[in-house]
Amino acid sequence: QKPLQVAYCNSCFRREACRPVKQEPTAIVEALESCLTEYVRRPVPLLEKRSRLSQRLAELRRACERRSAETRAARKLLDERRAELVERRRRFEARASEWAAVRRHLEAKKCRVSREEFMRDPSQHATGVGAFHAYQELSVLALALQEERRRRCAELMEIFPLRSFAGHSPGDPPTVSLGKVHSLHVQGVLQDDEVRDLSAALSFMLPLACGLGNYLDITMPFPCSLGQDAEAPTELCGDSRVASFASAPFHRSGSASVQLPASRSVTAPPAAKSSGGGPCLVGVGPGRGGQGTAVLAASWASPCVLHPFTSRWRHFSVYDRICTSEFAVALRLLDEDLRRLCACQGSPAPAPLNTLQLLAHLLSAPHLGC
Repeated sequence: QKPLQVAYCNSCFRREACRPVKQEPTAIVEALESCLTEYVRRPVPLLEKRSRLSQRLAELRRACERRSAETRAARKLLDERRAELVERRRRFEARASEWAAVRRHLEAKKCRVSREEFMRDPSQHATGVGAFHAYQELSVLALALQEERRRRCAELMEIFPLRSFAGHSPGDPPTVSLGKVHSLHVQGVLQDDEVRDLSAALSFMLPLACGLGNYLDITMPFPCSLGQDAEAPTELCGDSRVASFASAPFHRSGSASVQLPASRSVTAPPAAKSSGGGPCLVGVGPGRGGQGTAVLAASWASPCVLHPFTSRWRHFSVYDRICTSEFAVALRLLDEDLRRLCACQGSPAPAPLNTLQLLAHLLSAPHLGC
């Protein structure tokens, strides 16, 4: 069985409720003291925290102000730079507009053809340029220069005894003759008359080639010389102008000289004689001994050709009425000079042509004097 709960009546309950509770005063005092102590000690950490927060806030404000000052300075620099770039752009646009106007003006005056195309066929492009255009003046000057060169070459041809001949067959190239010589490529033993005719032809051929190079304004790769002591055989052509023309020293640069190494000198040996009693073309070149230089107009009498790479004169030498190997080398160098003249006139010569055929090919070039 469960015990019954305590029950009070109304009167008892009021009596017990009104009865005061007795507590120990010391316990109450200690409780109050502890509460007061805790209350008094509570603001100290808050004040310290507030002080630290105030310091931190001041530091942040100073950093923000410093950052704001730097930002304002940088913004000021950027504004100045922007103003400078705006001014530069304005000047650039003004200059670009000026250049565009000048370019349009030049494009309107610019010729639609190049100088090479115009000079190749001036009559075709004459309508595309003005009457006073530089190309027109250049074309007139080029034509006048070409005509003058042709006239000079024609006068030069009249001095020498040249005769033109057609080839023996329809396919053979044309050729010319110098006096009585129809070809400088001779072989075998020559007669006295043939040696004399060959000497005369060479005395004509070398100044003729040099004169053509001078009049056409072309530097020949192998300079030629007739010799200062050579005498032009005027009786073979009947023209006194040959004597003054052939005996003059011809070279490309007027009074300039072709310098040889110091180890080579020029010596003139005594006159050689042929076995047949006729004139003999003996070539004597720069010797090995002694010091000195040789000008293009050599001091010896025999015709010769200078090889600039070896600084050696190659002579048209005939010994005992037979053309030597030196003669063949000199003739080959002379052929190269003539091929150079033909190529510069826009008419390259075929390979198998001999010396006089090369001369005929040069004189018949359609653009001679260009």
